[in-house]
Amino acid sequence: MRNTIIAFLAAVLATIAHAEPFTYQGSLNDNGAPANGEYDLIFRLYDAASGGAQLGAQVVLENT
Repeated sequence: MRNTIIAFLAAVLATIAHAEPFTYQGSLNDNGAPANGEYDLIFRLYDAASGGAQLGAQVVLENT
């Protein structure tokens, strides 16, 4: 019985979806020139390039 429970739990844990990490690279410009100084950044992810729904909460990185 114990082995059955352990096998079941192992199977459940193996099927849980894991978020895949990704990287994104860009540049920050201010009026067409490279940004110089301190900026607050807000990050949001959407499920489509245009008109999509926001996924999760936004992340705010404030310059303190």
